[in-house]
Amino acid sequence: MRQFRTVMAFEYKSYVSSKAFIAVTVIFVLIALIGPTIPTIVSAVSGRSQAGQAAAQKAAVVDDSGGIFSADTLGKYMPAYAAVYYNTVGEACDAVKGGDAKLAVVFGDGGNPYAYALYFANMTLMDVAATDTFDSLVKRVYLERTMQDLGATRAQIDAAANFAPTSRTENITASGDTAAGSLVGNAVFAYILVYILLITLIMYGQYIVMSVIREKSTKTMELLITSAKPIHLIFGKVVGVCLAGFTQIACLAAAGVVSLKLNAMFLASNRLGPGIGGALGSMLSISPALVVYLFAFFLTGFFTYAFLYAAFASTASRMEDANSIAVLPMLLLMASFFISIIGMTNSQSTAVVVCSFIPFFAPMAMYMRLCLGTATNAQALAAIGISVVCIFGVALVSAKIYRMGVLMYGKPPKLGAIAKALVTPEKTKK
Repeated sequence: MRQFRTVMAFEYKSYVSSKAFIAVTVIFVLIALIGPTIPTIVSAVSGRSQAGQAAAQKAAVVDDSGGIFSADTLGKYMPAYAAVYYNTVGEACDAVKGGDAKLAVVFGDGGNPYAYALYFANMTLMDVAATDTFDSLVKRVYLERTMQDLGATRAQIDAAANFAPTSRTENITASGDTAAGSLVGNAVFAYILVYILLITLIMYGQYIVMSVIREKSTKTMELLITSAKPIHLIFGKVVGVCLAGFTQIACLAAAGVVSLKLNAMFLASNRLGPGIGGALGSMLSISPALVVYLFAFFLTGFFTYAFLYAAFASTASRMEDANSIAVLPMLLLMASFFISIIGMTNSQSTAVVVCSFIPFFAPMAMYMRLCLGTATNAQALAAIGISVVCIFGVALVSAKIYRMGVLMYGKPPKLGAIAKALVTPEKTKK
């Protein structure tokens, strides 16, 4: 145990004190601080720009509908445009061409009082949305006049025009209970785990590979192996790197939570972007159980892949072999990543459900299912239990490969030789 603690402390201190670790941590913290600020800035800027556009945009109007679309009607139902009336279509189009109006609209087109025609100068894709605005205007005016003809009062007409249905949306989980948190916030947290786990495992996996190969290439391994057991070396290395990863993620999480809270408060106090503010707030209303599961699945995923990286790295002795050695763990990681992304759209498919119990895929796939409410607590605990058993199995196998590979130099051994060494009892090895 003393050897294990010594190796773990050395790996942790050496990695945390490195310039690369400090630089990456600072970059991640800045991203966590600035990232949630972007929706706030966009909301504030778009709010001001929309207010400016509403005051600046003018519509050249030709009313051939018999006075149905008067200035009062357009001002009431179409406040985004300032209506300027013209006598003929030519005059209205000239105003658009000269830049005096954003668009020209002719009501009563073709003799139909409720038909209209729009005219643009240098029409863009954004201008297509204006059709929805005028469709809504014509429908409301038609509804109002029809109800007036039927004898409805002004209060009844306004109530019908401004009616908004009351709705409630609930997410029923696999256990039959209503989901406690916001589905948007849960999905965001699922994405956070997937991406953080992917980036972390790639980054720290490469560090483990480079560290082991460097020790072998500089003959340091020969000194280490005489003072510590191989199993203590591999466990100390993996746990030390894991603690370094948690240090980095803790800084990232703290910065992200602070930034989310500040930006959600700013949006709420300034009444900007209610949708964006709600989305940021929902990320902070994540269920405590999902936070616990996040760390549990992060740990199981980290240890599973870290032991794989260490085991395969011990079979190489040259830096040129680092990329080829990391191919298998990388392929498993990418497969797990794509399975979890597919799970976002169909988390109840048979393939996603089965993969969520496979230890190499469970950290991403099962957590995605939990956040979307399609997995029960029993299934999540079962996946964690299977992963823990797999970690011990992978650790023992990795320790054997590590013990065999740390003193092996030259060409990396083939898989057949590694498998034979694993099944051969220690007493029969010569």
